Amino acid sequence: MLVAIGEVDAAFAELGRRLRSRTDVREVLRSFSVTPNPWIDFYTDAVLTNDDAVSWGLEAHLNEHEWIIESSIRRNHSRGQDLIQEFATRFAIGAEDFINELRGAARMLLAVWPQDTPMFDNQGYGG
Repeated sequence: MLVAIGEVDAAFAELGRRLRSRTDVREVLRSFSVTPNPWIDFYTDAVLTNDDAVSWGLEAHLNEHEWIIESSIRRNHSRGQDLIQEFATRFAIGAEDFINELRGAARMLLAVWPQDTPMFDNQGYGG
């Protein structure tokens, strides 16, 4: 499991490196955390030159019976937050299933690159 978690974190770091090369991105923020509950989250945020921020996020937590893995892309702005894209929630029982679902969720989320969405236009997303 630790190898898969490290791979996903590295993929989020690579997204951050790619985002830094964009002229409409002023700053890239990253976070990765693991808590004992257990709860694992990965975030890469692009702060845009218009002060909005676009966030790629993946969270995984364990309840009594299974892992729940959720991922989305959101845009934060002065009026609040807009959901740009939400991906299907994934569920996993056991380590092997968790590894496969975590990798799959990250692959789907990180395949969405800014030119594929309206989130980086000058007018803002969602009007």
